[in-house]
Amino acid sequence: MPSNYSHSKLSTFEECKHKYKLKYIEFKKVDSKTPAFFVVGSVVHKALELLYKEVAKERIVSKEELNQLFEKEWGIAFKRPVLFQDKSESELKLLAWKYLEDFYKRYAPFDELGVLGVETKDKLKLRNGSLYDVRIDKLAFKDGVYFVCDYKTSSSSFSVEEASSDRQLGMYAFWVRSRFRSAKRVVLLWHMLARNEEVRVEQGEEELKRIEEGVIRLIEEIEQTKEFPKKPSERCAYCEYKIICEENKSINEFL
Repeated sequence: MPSNYSHSKLSTFEECKHKYKLKYIEFKKVDSKTPAFFVVGSVVHKALELLYKEVAKERIVSKEELNQLFEKEWGIAFKRPVLFQDKSESELKLLAWKYLEDFYKRYAPFDELGVLGVETKDKLKLRNGSLYDVRIDKLAFKDGVYFVCDYKTSSSSFSVEEASSDRQLGMYAFWVRSRFRSAKRVVLLWHMLARNEEVRVEQGEEELKRIEEGVIRLIEEIEQTKEFPKKPSERCAYCEYKIICEENKSINEFL
């Protein structure tokens, strides 16, 4: 059976090989609190998923309906244990709703692009036989141009230079080109929700090939790896496996 990979799986290996081992080799299950910023992102993504599923049916969701969807998803998400940092639940809720409200004001009635798929689930077969998960927030089109759309709730800046070499959406663009032969162009579109901005780029054939080759090399490295050492960093403080990770000074300084 072909090996299956995803952007998150590859990123986990790069972040910390020990975490990769716990999650994808030993399949460790842990009861831990989810960082609040992850939960916020998940709720916002879910609300936009539900909105665009209705748009795909040619039905416009009112702002009041969107708020009801948001309230429902928020209630579900915060029934789980959550790790709060610098903001309370009420502050985070106001912030998350502002992201959605700004998005609604900017794009309603959501007819700029035709919607082909929401939260797509497909596989891309790589040249080495491995399978790569294709999970696109929103796949859209207009006049023969396909748009791979992604929502980001992070307030961090995201430059055109960074977008031009982005592996995640680059691999999705590679899938679009192989899946839709009629595609004249594939545009990568990031909705920077915290900034109410867009970042758009197009990656050429050579860039997409370079990204695919990089993914294949990384997969080969993973499959040849025998040792999975820890990689202490500030990320340890939010890692779901920190409660079972072996105690040592180098990691504790980040917790």
